[in-house]
Amino acid sequence: MTTPSSSPSPSPSPSPSPSPSSEPLPAVRQGTAADLDAAVLLLAESFAEDPICRWQVPDQERRALALPGFFRLFVEAAVREGGLLVTEDLSAVRIFAPPGPVADGFDPSVLRALLGPDTDRTQDILRTLADHHPDDRPHYHLVFSAVRPHLRCRGLGTATLRHVLDLADRDGIGVYVESSTTRSRKLVLRHGFEALPPIRLPDGGPSLYPSWREPSGPPQARA
Repeated sequence: MTTPSSSPSPSPSPSPSPSPSSEPLPAVRQGTAADLDAAVLLLAESFAEDPICRWQVPDQERRALALPGFFRLFVEAAVREGGLLVTEDLSAVRIFAPPGPVADGFDPSVLRALLGPDTDRTQDILRTLADHHPDDRPHYHLVFSAVRPHLRCRGLGTATLRHVLDLADRDGIGVYVESSTTRSRKLVLRHGFEALPPIRLPDGGPSLYPSWREPSGPPQARA
């Protein structure tokens, strides 16, 4: 939850960080409806032991059943909005939201059909994230990303991230992300993001770790 903070003020523009690898990044393309099932499966598997998802659906068996349907809601929306990125072999996927009004939340009856007794916690997560979202300025929002476990540390996640950062730099606007672990936040901090105060979920839930990145390119090459 990377994917997927008190209304954060953007930090001063950081110097752009170089790509952590000098190797060419894998090719990334916009995902389509044909990629939906593969993207859902990869996200559900990757987030099965994520601390936020474990709090969202504490029972392991229920979580395994619920997460595919939950992530399908996001992937379907991303396909409609042009916010799904995949590598050609579908070994990496990223969901992002382009600049514009934040979409309304999902129909509560749909969430309850998918999540049953875990609906309230899910709504708590979505509500808390919405309350802390920086909706006072245009930006790209990094929502979820996943890479097949045996292919991590090969630049796949960086490739999908770089695609969004390039769009933001082209448009001269920021990028916002909530990381579900401090480790995943360290990864985005290497790409010019600045850490914002943690977001604590209610009722003793875990924290998310938001970050903001100012653009490093146009308009007018930031002159």
